[in-house]
Amino acid sequence: MILRSAEGNTRLSEDIQNSKWYAFTQLGLSYVLKENIDLSFNYGATLGDNNTHSHNVFLKLGIWW
Repeated sequence: MILRSAEGNTRLSEDIQNSKWYAFTQLGLSYVLKENIDLSFNYGATLGDNNTHSHNVFLKLGIWW
C-alpha cells in the first residue's frame, strides 16, 4: 500500500499481512431474576496469530410477558 500527501512530496509504504490462523470463542451467562425477568452477560472474541483480535461484550435484560 502506498500513501501520498496532497502535495505529492511525501511517500509512505507499508506491507499488510493477514493472519493465517484464527480462533473464535464465545461465553454467555444467564441469571433469572424473577419468573419473567432474566439478565444475561455475553462475551465473544476472535483471535489471530498476527496480533489480530476483536472482542465484544454485551449485557441484556429480558422481560417476558
